[in-house]
Parts: sequence; C-alpha cells; structure tokens
Amino acid sequence: MLRFLNQCSQGRGAWLLMAFTALALELTALWFQHVMLLKPCVLCIYERCALFGVLGAALIGAIAPKTPLRYVAMVIWLYSAFRVCS
Repeated sequence: MLRFLNQCSQGRGAWLLMAFTALALELTALWFQHVMLLKPCVLCIYERCALFGVLGAALIGAIAPKTPLRYVAMVIWLYSAFRVCS
C-alpha cells in the first residue's frame, strides 16, 4: 500500500487529478455565490480557503513530482486537508 502511494506521488497524474478536483470545487462554489446569488456561510469560506491550499499543493506536486519538492507539496496538502476536515 505504501509502495503504491509512493509511486502515485512520483507521477503527475495523481497531482493533476487533485488539482482538477480542487479547481472544480472552487469553480462550483463561485458559481453558487456569484451566478445563483447564494451567500456562503462562514464554514464554506473556511473550506474554500483550505481548498486553495490543496490546489496550490497539487500544482507544486505536479510541477516537480520526482524531486524532494513533492514532500513540501505533501505537507501542504496534509495541512490543508486537515483544515478542510476540521
């Protein structure tokens, strides 16, 4: 299992999938806010900020998946994911 996760983190596919998912969630939230004119609650704003961290980490990981910079991306991703879940 850990070997599989290590292999996934060394390729661009998983990082780009994470970036695309975070971007899709952000765009959906913006659609609801600006097109459908729904006001977001405070928790929604916090989750949106944490998703920007996930998106940034995914882009860092996609740029350099085979360098030690991916460990920085993993730390940012884990921190942001923890902020989304808490």
